[in-house]
Amino acid sequence: MRPIRGLKAVKCFGRWMARYSRICVCTMGLILSLLALLPSLRQATLTSPAKPPRRFFPAGSAVIDFPYGNMNPIVDLLQKEEILFVMYYAPWCAQSVSVREEYQKAAKYLIDKVKFVGVNCWWPEGSCRNTYKFLKYPELYVYHTNLDGFKFNGIPTADELVRFVEDILYPITLLHSVESINNFSALHDNIVIGNFDLSTPTPPGYKTYYISAMKMIEWNHLQPVKFSVVNKPLLSQLLGMNDTKQFVILNLNGSFIYPTQNNFTSDSIVKWINEHRYEVRM
Repeated sequence: MRPIRGLKAVKCFGRWMARYSRICVCTMGLILSLLALLPSLRQATLTSPAKPPRRFFPAGSAVIDFPYGNMNPIVDLLQKEEILFVMYYAPWCAQSVSVREEYQKAAKYLIDKVKFVGVNCWWPEGSCRNTYKFLKYPELYVYHTNLDGFKFNGIPTADELVRFVEDILYPITLLHSVESINNFSALHDNIVIGNFDLSTPTPPGYKTYYISAMKMIEWNHLQPVKFSVVNKPLLSQLLGMNDTKQFVILNLNGSFIYPTQNNFTSDSIVKWINEHRYEVRM
């Protein structure tokens, strides 16, 4: 019985198709036309150009702004300037907007000393976005001569930004008397005093010591370890240093001279200082 009933159903369907054939053809044609247009519609949506970025920092600001995220002008600036402060921002980011005013204040204060730069690192066609993969915004870095950037890890107020830049500009203090050593020690919880042959244009080990001082500023800006040098043999001897290319750290835990058998590299120096620094309880 089932085949016969099925045959009746086929005949009924055939009569229905004959009656409504024009409607069916039109409907199928419309569906096929839409399917044919779908790829081009999707492509048009995907390839529609984004709106060009606007300036993040206003015209007339002390900050040089690169809204298109081009890194080439920044590389050129690094060749000309001793120090450069760069803010990598995303224009949609609330934190970037919040820091913008403080960054401008710091730039205005240091306008005669340091170039401040802003870079839109979110613009998809910019070289910044294609080079750096930041997990958050803004990111703030100070670049000094040919060294790698030093990241600002403090609270981004104008005062803190200025202090960070000035510490990078002048990472080492010259101490020329016992009184100056005592005053320097009274101002800071941890001080490092180096002994180098400053009578030569390039004292052995001094550049490494200098870089170590800047790395310590980056490592802990809120509780910095302050670096210094003495320029008299009598002072270095009073501190227990009988040779050049030596340094000592002084704090409430005592005084510790960097071991001569240790590698004299900035990474080794920073690691050793962090092991011997006095940690202030906040």
